[in-house]
Amino acid sequence: MTGYIIKRLTSLLFVMVIVSIIVFTMMNLLPGGPYGMGERGHTQEALENLKRKYGLDKPPLERYLIFFTNALRLDFGNSFSVAGNPPSPKSSRAPGRSRSMWAYTPSSWLSASA
Repeated sequence: MTGYIIKRLTSLLFVMVIVSIIVFTMMNLLPGGPYGMGERGHTQEALENLKRKYGLDKPPLERYLIFFTNALRLDFGNSFSVAGNPPSPKSSRAPGRSRSMWAYTPSSWLSASA
């Protein structure tokens, strides 16, 4: 049984790496870029500063390795919908970390199955 679980986890990790490579490659092959000159009227100097700020001036392999190591640490960057930095997954303010949620989950399973 342990061997089966190890095989499944290994295949899961392999699939996750392959999917992340495919998604990263597709995002980099899209025409244009995140900062189009015509849309917002940025100057060339401003575009270079934005690319440098967000690491888009680095080679794709280096950007992928940065993305992958950050994903392993559950660091997906700054939130666009929440002002400031999002809460850490380990903090008590992170969604899904409520103790009361875990207290009510088993009781909801029992009531649903009855």
